[in-house]
Amino acid sequence: MVQTIQLWTNNQVIEAEVLQLEGELLAVQVDPVHTRMVEMGDVITGVYENLVYPMRVLGIVENRIFLFFSIYKNNNFHQEGRRVPRIKVSLNGFAMNQSSVQRKVFHVGNIRIIDMSILGFGFVSDRELNTKTVHTLLPQADKLPIKAEIMIRNEVEVENGIRYGAEIKHITSNHFQLLRKYVLAQQLLTNRGSFSP
Repeated sequence: MVQTIQLWTNNQVIEAEVLQLEGELLAVQVDPVHTRMVEMGDVITGVYENLVYPMRVLGIVENRIFLFFSIYKNNNFHQEGRRVPRIKVSLNGFAMNQSSVQRKVFHVGNIRIIDMSILGFGFVSDRELNTKTVHTLLPQADKLPIKAEIMIRNEVEVENGIRYGAEIKHITSNHFQLLRKYVLAQQLLTNRGSFSP
């Protein structure tokens, strides 16, 4: 089934076919005459699934327009259950949990983060972690100086330890923006063929 989107620019409506939607990146196909109605860097309005989003034009190639839009400004986003992209990474980090009684750190484990999204992390630890407590996750990456409180949702034994899947329970808005930018940058690098103009 072909998905469509309406793009509003200069008081005109462009009907476009959705070629690819991944997280906050959108590639659409339009009639070639409509590509002259927008320029790279323009902010236009898109109506997708009855929701209105401001969108920035990232590039135009032949009859394709590449767009960025913020799905987090729309309060209905998480209720829609739309999938967010999970990117593969290889980052070292720490996972810590605290004693709720004494507020003392009683477990610090070195981990290897293997994938992430703006909703959570996948990581491998050579030590077993308590799956019933909230952990603090700290990636060791200059471009990702964040701290997030996570809750482990699943675990499976793998060759080099235990692979955990964790959901973010709390993250400051500044750290969320850093995570979001990091994920988006990695997504653009990974999907160069799909989303590069």
